[in-house]
Amino acid sequence: PIVRAPLATTAAGRPDPRIVRYEASEARCEGLAVAAIHAEQPIPAFSLYHSIQAMMPTRLSFRIDGEGRPLSIRVTSSGAELNMAGSDVVPAFAAWRFPKGEKADCEISFRPHSRSIKDAPADWLYRMTTFTPQVAGDFRGRIWTSMKPEGSDCTPPPPVRLRAYPPFDRLETLPGTLVNSMVGFDIDEEGRPQRARTLGSSGHEALDREAISAVNQSRFAGPASGCFFPYRLRARLPYAAPEAPPIESFRPEGASCSPEPGNEKRRALTNLPPLRFPEPFQRRRIEGWAVISYDIAPWGAVGNVAILAAEPAELFGQAALAIVRGAKAASGTGATGCVERVVFRLPKGAA
Repeated sequence: PIVRAPLATTAAGRPDPRIVRYEASEARCEGLAVAAIHAEQPIPAFSLYHSIQAMMPTRLSFRIDGEGRPLSIRVTSSGAELNMAGSDVVPAFAAWRFPKGEKADCEISFRPHSRSIKDAPADWLYRMTTFTPQVAGDFRGRIWTSMKPEGSDCTPPPPVRLRAYPPFDRLETLPGTLVNSMVGFDIDEEGRPQRARTLGSSGHEALDREAISAVNQSRFAGPASGCFFPYRLRARLPYAAPEAPPIESFRPEGASCSPEPGNEKRRALTNLPPLRFPEPFQRRRIEGWAVISYDIAPWGAVGNVAILAAEPAELFGQAALAIVRGAKAASGTGATGCVERVVFRLPKGAA
């Protein structure tokens, strides 16, 4: 078994957590390189442990549909300490775009690069804290100190009298993508921002421009220098899952679990646990579905649960698996070869 390495400490004996950023290798399909049209950068992660195993690359297999979208994404290997259910690696890759044209037998690796808080590039910290502000609660002060511009006295920042925001409804970005812009500024005696400038950005020029405009329109209660504020943008509409094949196409030959409503052998599931949308996909507004097979014992217990298909990534199948495993059915004669589709769809108008 792999043993988790102890947390490293600084020379002063303080914990030395790491900021981890993932860099993609070349994508290959059937052994040939495939260049991406858009490569979405995963959100850097905060880690309290950084053993050799944790620094192993995360390898993904996938296919590309006719529109250039990566689908059937599956983790084939990863660092032993990575919680892939909570990682942004797979959701970020699901937002990539390739040239149009179907391709199969594809693979790509994401190699983690680890830095201490004080040595991590500011852009890593800007992106991490913009999209996962709840991380690293006990170390938030150290992260904040590392992000501050040199000579800053904006701690704490003056009270906000007016916070302006960019016109997000007029800004566009690709479905599934997350873009950010960190704006630095000073504040004069009248509480008006001065020298607004982009400190760090994911490269969305319109957001960078509108973020600076929003800061210039904001007002504060008092002077300060070296202040900064993040703005973030994601697509207004969810990234819909690809169309699912008919459920009957997944039913195994000889199944006794009938698909027909009202048939005793259909045995509808009850006591279903709450459907939990995988949070990293929800953050990117990426929808999905999974087809799950299972058998039902005469006393209503569910067993032999398996993932038959999941899109755009297998992680939706793992979330669906937990739902079906926790369900029950009414007592009866039992049934085999039952198949259900679990759909992960965001409500209309979800923020």
